[in-house]
Amino acid sequence: MRNLKLNCWQQKLITFLLFCCCMNVRAFASASVVDVHNIAEICTSVQTVLKDYALVGMGVKYDDPEGHLKTTIEKIDKDFAALKEGHHLGPKIDALVIEKEKTWKKIREIVVAEPRQDVVMDLHIAIEKFDKECWEIAEMIALETHVEGEHYVIVASELGMEVQRLAALYMMRAWDVSNPHYFEEVETILEEFEKYYHELAEQAYPKYIGDATKAKLDKIEKSFLVFEHMAASKSGRFVPALGQRSATRLIVQINDVINDVITAVEKK
Repeated sequence: MRNLKLNCWQQKLITFLLFCCCMNVRAFASASVVDVHNIAEICTSVQTVLKDYALVGMGVKYDDPEGHLKTTIEKIDKDFAALKEGHHLGPKIDALVIEKEKTWKKIREIVVAEPRQDVVMDLHIAIEKFDKECWEIAEMIALETHVEGEHYVIVASELGMEVQRLAALYMMRAWDVSNPHYFEEVETILEEFEKYYHELAEQAYPKYIGDATKAKLDKIEKSFLVFEHMAASKSGRFVPALGQRSATRLIVQINDVINDVITAVEKK
């Protein structure tokens, strides 16, 4: 029994190690579904920022893109603040979020200033890179929640991102921003949208996607194909207000699907 007795230094060491273990468990187990929704909002909204920036630059007043741009910027700032609060996502994810926020601040610095046509293409490239990394972080956070089905919340959110991404591309082209890869990018967006649609309609069904939600998805896909056809047109005629209306309508429908998926996940 004497061998089990610990001196004061050994007791302190064990206490310290136990404290570190508890902190480590906390750091890697406290991600919540709200965190997933916040990062998904950021990933989607950054494309909205580019779309509205182009609309403001063109002088379009329909649907108040200037006011919407300001509101979206504020929302992204709040979502980042919520993700960083208490450093609750663990050292690795915390560091990635902080790094993404630094990139966002550079983007924000450009979009809060007077719109300039000559910076749009660089802004587009920066946002594309931002988004790719943003969704990777979103998947990491979803895994840390240990909530089965959160992945499908992300997939549904990615549908919304693709809509805003296509709308942003279309507005850039309408503003006469030179993009030699425009049609390739439109095709890529269509392919990715279809991939997310089929993952939800086939893999998430019927556990997280019921018949009613699947019908909503089918309607969204058809509407998106009409929007994509407009964006892929080579006629040289652009109707920014129509593009904005189409994108807004699709986002409302997709948000409805996201809420359905969230409800289904929470019931499991």
